[in-house]
Amino acid sequence: MSTNDRLDVIYAEQMRNNPEGHALYKSVSATKLRPAVCGYFDRNGDWQAVVDLADPNALRLGGWTAIDGMMVETDPGETYWGPKQSEDVQDIGGKIAVGMSDPTNQIGGIIEASFQSSRGRGAILITDPPVRYHQAFNEKIFINWMSDNATSLLAHAKHGEMVREFGAWIVTKTYTTTKRAVAVLTSKEAKVHVNFSVNMVEASLAPEVHWWNRTSDSAWSIHTDLLGVVVFMSGIEFRPRLWDKTKLKAQPKRKHQKITRSGQFDKDDIPPITITRSGIDYNEREFQLVPTLVGESGGELEDEDKDEDETEQGEDSESID
Repeated sequence: MSTNDRLDVIYAEQMRNNPEGHALYKSVSATKLRPAVCGYFDRNGDWQAVVDLADPNALRLGGWTAIDGMMVETDPGETYWGPKQSEDVQDIGGKIAVGMSDPTNQIGGIIEASFQSSRGRGAILITDPPVRYHQAFNEKIFINWMSDNATSLLAHAKHGEMVREFGAWIVTKTYTTTKRAVAVLTSKEAKVHVNFSVNMVEASLAPEVHWWNRTSDSAWSIHTDLLGVVVFMSGIEFRPRLWDKTKLKAQPKRKHQKITRSGQFDKDDIPPITITRSGIDYNEREFQLVPTLVGESGGELEDEDKDEDETEQGEDSESID
């Protein structure tokens, strides 16, 4: 199976219209993927944490440099979501379910909803309320930390090979829930169904909504974790790139399906982190980690610093020979 046919890749690509960041198809605990953690997705799409930048002891024991000025919010915010779906997925109508029992034991109406893709591919996410979000600040500090530690990370005995192939992340924000369901549609004929029970809570203007999948519908993947399941993440993705000094062109590593913040920064606005041959021997090549901001902001880079970085990047580009 090619990477582009994997369900986690299809799901992330299809959910790119959502501003919350990179969508996760596989279940990842909020205890492992959280703001200020540096890690990567391996060849199977599984999250591998390297070090928590908010843990001074872990930094010291791992031989990483300390990080100053970072702030991690300890009190999560809360939000409430209805079903989230990709652009090509349509809600093809709900109906009152007659003669159906409610396993959540709520008193109220039961509605059956159905979803279908108009172009053959699509994705749907349903979450239990509330959805909590955690974040860490700021991106400039994290990029500077990676610049100071990139050589050690790429040469790491356990993680270095994977980072050289797949790159790395520093997480700045996560959205989590205790229960969620995800579905991927891979044909125009495919449909998924979900049942909602709506209980009008006394003294509340909003209904209390519960959901469950139909037992005959195997398209849903349901994940539960009382400590939190990560549904979206934002952060800085450091994409790997090899420079062939003899041909003066970038050598591609792998195809990435990621969401860059519209109207803010893209990978060309932040200078790449270049690893010299004295750090890691790639013969006549230089290795770069190219920062790309993904999802929602974890603290903006200052404009004046960005201008200085662009100037330095231009100078660095001219110096490659």
